[in-house]
Amino acid sequence: MVFSILPYVIMSRNLVEILAIRGAIDRYLKQPPNNKHWSIIGDSELAKANQTLNAICKNMMKEGKVGPVVHKHPITSEQMQELFRSGQLGDSNTKDPSQLLRTAWFYLTLYFGKRGNENQRKLTKEMLVLQTTPHRRRYYELPRDALLSTKIHQGGLNNPTDESDGKMFDAINSSRCPVITIENSLKHLNPKLDSLFQRPTTND
Repeated sequence: MVFSILPYVIMSRNLVEILAIRGAIDRYLKQPPNNKHWSIIGDSELAKANQTLNAICKNMMKEGKVGPVVHKHPITSEQMQELFRSGQLGDSNTKDPSQLLRTAWFYLTLYFGKRGNENQRKLTKEMLVLQTTPHRRRYYELPRDALLSTKIHQGGLNNPTDESDGKMFDAINSSRCPVITIENSLKHLNPKLDSLFQRPTTND
């Protein structure tokens, strides 16, 4: 089994890909028509095979052939300013439909993003809830019961608890208020469609 995985290991660029490939092969063997009752990952009978694969991965990493996952750095304030300066993002009351869509998407991803664009296509307008604090601060939130499953939180008995509690607060006296941007975006969506992200029809 180790040798059948090796060609894919050699083509992989990081260790996460190697683990993903091994997991995919394991799922393939367990599903019909194969229906294998054993696992290439956890069964003790294949411990030596996994030890060999582990040694190969360590050796490839020492030689620089594969590497760990390199996480992207958070966006900086300078980068955000450049997005506004270049016109990719706009003020809350922008009249450019495409710019408004991009800005609304940016804020929603910034405040509520789980894993990149995962499940964003399935978001609906009703999932966004506008709330007000006792001090009259307005904010949007995505209730946990409205959040869709993700690669990390897939449901089931072994599902880890999702502790996220993102809120998008208004920016008082700012021309780039995220709450007003979302309100402006929602007003221009097709009322016959539930999707939160809709393609603009024109650039008026």
